[in-house]
Amino acid sequence: MKKLLSLGVLLMGIVLSIFFVGCSEELPYHTELYGNAVSWIREDFQTENPVRVAGFSDVEDDKQYPKTRTFIVSDETEYEKIFWDDIAELDVNLSEKMLIVYTFSIEYVRPAKISKMHLDGDVLTVEYEIELIPGTGNAVSPFQRWFILKLDKINFSSVNFVER
Repeated sequence: MKKLLSLGVLLMGIVLSIFFVGCSEELPYHTELYGNAVSWIREDFQTENPVRVAGFSDVEDDKQYPKTRTFIVSDETEYEKIFWDDIAELDVNLSEKMLIVYTFSIEYVRPAKISKMHLDGDVLTVEYEIELIPGTGNAVSPFQRWFILKLDKINFSSVNFVER
C-alpha cells in the first residue's frame, strides 16, 4: 500500500513540476539540467537502484540503501542500461557529450536549477537549488527524484551534488 501511495505521490509530483529546466549560459561545459527525468529511466534500472526515502519507509531494510546514487554515462552500453530508447528531448551524441544521472530522496516537486559547478582535480561538484516559492505548498511526501545533466565530455572520476 505504501508503494502505491509513493507511486501516486511521485506521479503527482511529475504532473505538478516543470519537466525540463535549462541552465543559464554561464555554466561551464554547456551543461543542461533535466530536473524530473523519471519517465526516461528504465523501470528495471529504477528498481535496481533505490535510495533511502527519508522517514517514510516502514521497512527496516530501507536503511541499507544509500541516500543518493550517481551514474556517469559516457558510452552507449551504459546509456542503454539506464534509459528508454529514443528520448527526443535528451538527444545526446555520446562521442561529444556525456550524462550524469543523479537520484536522491526529496520532498519538493518544484523546478531545480544549477547554481554553480566546478572541477577540482578529478571531482566535479554540482551545486543546485530547488526554486521554492514562499507561502505556497512546496512539499509533498518524500519520493525518489532523478536529475540528468548533459554536458561536454570532460575527465573526472566522481561527482558531488550539493543542495543549496
